[in-house]
Amino acid sequence: SWGMLFDPHFLHRGIIVYWGIIVVGQGMRYFHDLNNEKVRVARLSAQLSDARLNALKMQIHPHFLFNTLNSITTLIHEAPETADLMINRLSDFLRMTLKNSGEPMVTLKRELEFVRTYLEIEKLRFEERLAVIIDVDDDVLDLKVPNLILQPLVENSIKHGVANLKTRGEIKIKALRSDGKLRISIHDNGPGVADGQSQTAHRGTGVGLKNTAARLEQIYGDNFTFEIQNDPRGGTLATLELPVEDIGL
Repeated sequence: SWGMLFDPHFLHRGIIVYWGIIVVGQGMRYFHDLNNEKVRVARLSAQLSDARLNALKMQIHPHFLFNTLNSITTLIHEAPETADLMINRLSDFLRMTLKNSGEPMVTLKRELEFVRTYLEIEKLRFEERLAVIIDVDDDVLDLKVPNLILQPLVENSIKHGVANLKTRGEIKIKALRSDGKLRISIHDNGPGVADGQSQTAHRGTGVGLKNTAARLEQIYGDNFTFEIQNDPRGGTLATLELPVEDIGL
């Protein structure tokens, strides 16, 4: 009735309900805006992370390309046929990397294909002075690893290990599951790490090793192992341990 509209008790209750609706509405809007801001910040953070990973990965291409072209330049006058084969292998490698350039992670099987192609290039340079052994368990081939993560490690083994030998050099790549992690090791029979000092992810030297450490930290945080150290059996051993639960099955 009209009388109720002017009833002080009714008006007071109506005002309370009105302001209650306003407060609830403003609160819902605030939390909605806050949630949108969190989503926006998360997206920006992800985009920044992706951009950093891409920048780190792209550093590999010119570094590797420079070293390979150096080898081709050396061989082009001394052994033009070998230089021609090396150019073809380089073309194959670049085609493979460009095909998967947009993928931050690839299967270990695909990563090993990259490494084999790279090693074919190096075997042309070293001829019979380089032997390669790849020992990988079948059950880890489908696990995912960062794209182009192994090539800098193999390159480091050749540059600082095999290249310093007058006798036949050997690179052995091994991968298996160990304590719930993917363990990848790269061993060379070179002179070992200078002064017997091991290199961790934070103390690696050179573009390739620093790049590898930075990429691993960007992807896994502290949940990984990256070491380069003298092997008790001789030579140098580079070890990667990546958490299987973080890289997918």
